[in-house]
Amino acid sequence: MKYVTKTGQKIELATRRLGRGGEGQVLPVVGRPELVAKIFHKPTLEQRAKLEFMVANPVPQNRNHFWVTWPLDIVFSLDSKPKFVGYIMYRLANAQPLFICYNSTIRRQKLPDFNYHHLIRCARNLAAAFSLAHAHGHLIGDPNESNGHVSADARVTLIDADSWQLVDGVQRRIYRSTVAKSEFLPPELQNRKRKNIDRQTWHDNFALAVLLFKLLGEGCHPCDGVYLGAGDVPPLEERIAAGAFPFLNKSVHWRPKGLALPFNSLHPRLQKLFLQAFETGQGFPQARPDARCWQEAIATAERELHGCQRNSRHSFWGNQCVWCHRKKLLGGRDPFPGARPKLCKRVTTVARTVSCPAPIRYTAPKIMSAPTSPPNANLGISDFDRFTIIILMVTAIITLAILGLKLIAKVMMLVAQKLN
Repeated sequence: MKYVTKTGQKIELATRRLGRGGEGQVLPVVGRPELVAKIFHKPTLEQRAKLEFMVANPVPQNRNHFWVTWPLDIVFSLDSKPKFVGYIMYRLANAQPLFICYNSTIRRQKLPDFNYHHLIRCARNLAAAFSLAHAHGHLIGDPNESNGHVSADARVTLIDADSWQLVDGVQRRIYRSTVAKSEFLPPELQNRKRKNIDRQTWHDNFALAVLLFKLLGEGCHPCDGVYLGAGDVPPLEERIAAGAFPFLNKSVHWRPKGLALPFNSLHPRLQKLFLQAFETGQGFPQARPDARCWQEAIATAERELHGCQRNSRHSFWGNQCVWCHRKKLLGGRDPFPGARPKLCKRVTTVARTVSCPAPIRYTAPKIMSAPTSPPNANLGISDFDRFTIIILMVTAIITLAILGLKLIAKVMMLVAQKLN
């Protein structure tokens, strides 16, 4: 199958597809192993306009790792009247979908070196990727367990960027995200037609919180549990809409499943943010923690990990290794078995590299340089720091003014004495 790009390059696509979804399929570019093409099943003018905007407005990427598979060029059929069919992008190699990370059975096969420390680093990198997208004014719209891929060193790359919600400020046009999985939709968007909905940051924040909960909780959805109410068990969509969160002590109709990771085994700061996302955020969506907040909280939690004396691959918070206990619950099957793991690389940050000491029994990983941030990105100075700097500057100015006045007064006294 031969095609031509908008820049006039002729390409040939292999027939062996690498992936297939509801909108299209991904095929390798013959002779260009670093590239793939996404060919739409039913390409539209809206998709073409959106992709032209994306190609004209690329996002900054890290030289060693790209955090999103962004379109590089548009693809047309090689006919007398070329028709828009899709786009090309860099190929994502040696990476697994997010759900592989939190499914212990598949994880042992696909990512045998992964342990809980890797999952925490993966969660932090995922929050960093969301933060970068939001910093550039983009909304992911359809965050799910397959739209993020993880490498063996816990770095994260977001895919299917053509489904994001983008805003063209020049043309004053919104390219909406019309697809989503109900499992990751916030309560206020459940059972609503998504065609005319303008996504907001707090909608993405709900999906991010769900993904982080699943990553840190061995795949458990925050709205899943044992139903204690009357009648049939409500479907997941109804549970999300109703704000079911079995991990709350005051939850009347729900309790966590027997094999769910105990909520109090999470770092206290993470517990607080999950409550903010799924309890406070139920009635006030804007209160959900944003990606940068998660990134900083996970960084703090990561520094306070403990190492297990029985198994060097176990990392935990608190006074008791939750993984040793979980091994007993699973009949002797260890979620993180095997030899000492390889170390994961340092996390991607939005504006700076965050110093992050490794937990006990680990050698500090190498620093991975951060991707370029947008011009208006927060440079890491908090409001409190700014206030403190302003106070110090004002104090210094006042002090210098007082000293200057004293000096002037002294000089005038000396002059007066000489005149007398």
